[in-house]
Formats: sequence, C-alpha cells, structure tokens
Amino acid sequence: DLEKIVKFYKGKEPIFDHFGVEKQIKASFGKTVNLQGGAYLVIEHTEALHVIDVNSGNRIANKENQEDNALLVNKEAAKEIARQLRLRDMGGIVVIDFIDMHKASNRKELYGFLKECMASDRARHTILPPSKFGLVQITRQRVRPEMSIVTNEKCPACDGTGEIRSSIVLLDDIENNLSFILQEQNEVGV
Repeated sequence: DLEKIVKFYKGKEPIFDHFGVEKQIKASFGKTVNLQGGAYLVIEHTEALHVIDVNSGNRIANKENQEDNALLVNKEAAKEIARQLRLRDMGGIVVIDFIDMHKASNRKELYGFLKECMASDRARHTILPPSKFGLVQITRQRVRPEMSIVTNEKCPACDGTGEIRSSIVLLDDIENNLSFILQEQNEVGV
C-alpha cells in the first residue's frame, strides 16, 4: 500500500528545486509573501503586535473597476493571511491593512470571507470588523511555542539603522587611527 503512495524521485534537478520546497520555506518566513497576479503581503513583527500590509503590486485596473479589483486582491490576500497565521503560528494581536474599498457592501463581504477563511483555524481567535481606517484586527492564541526564524542580517556598516557614517567622519576616524598608530604605538614608516 505504501509503495503506491511513495515513489522514488528520478529527476535530474535536485528534488527540493523541482518541487519548489526551498522557495516555499523562504516565503513562509520572509517579510514579503507574493500572491498570484502580482499582489503581495508585507508581514512585520514587533514586540506588541504583528502587522500585515496588503499591496496590489503591479495589478493594474482602470478607474471603473478599481473597487472590484481591490475586493479581488483583498479576498486573495485574506485567504493567504489565514494560511500564514496558521503556518507561522502568529499569536497575539494581528493588524491587517487591506487595500481601501469605498463600498460598505464590499467591506462587509471581505469581513465575512476572512471569517470563512479563518473558520478552520484550530487556535482560538477573534476577528473584529474593519475600523473606520479600514484596518482589521485579529487576536489569535498561539498553538505552539513561538518559532522565530531570522531571514535578515544586520548591516555591519550601519548596524541596522539604515544610515552610514558620512565620509567626513570616516576621514576623521582614519586620521585619528593613524595618529594613534604613529604616536602611541611608535610605528615608523606608515
């Protein structure tokens, strides 16, 4: 019976590459999660809460069907968000910034759809209706101990600040170091 289910892989490329396993692992724990059609999620973690931003990406829509396009992207995002919450076992407060929709009926439809997507989640959770700013808040109990896989490294030049030291300060540092070597270390010929 087991022989019918499990088959020996005979492909030339590595099995993880063939089935996209590494790509899925990276996507599972990375900051950005790509959706079909060019839309994507940005997932940020802070001490207090998790924030998920929904972006339409390169999906282009004209003015007439912009609202319909936003609803489609938001529903696709809601489905993936429910999956990511389970996959990453994100607990505590989760705030979702969906793409703005002007029609109340569309916001209500999205809220209902998100509740449907979250219905199979075994973790206790509460989903609040969209706020007046269009944010949806979810509180979710963690099932497993938190697993934190760091996919980013701190920049050694700026120490994670996003800024580097100016060249003037760098020149001063070089001059001070040379002065120290010459005077304090009694080095000759430098």
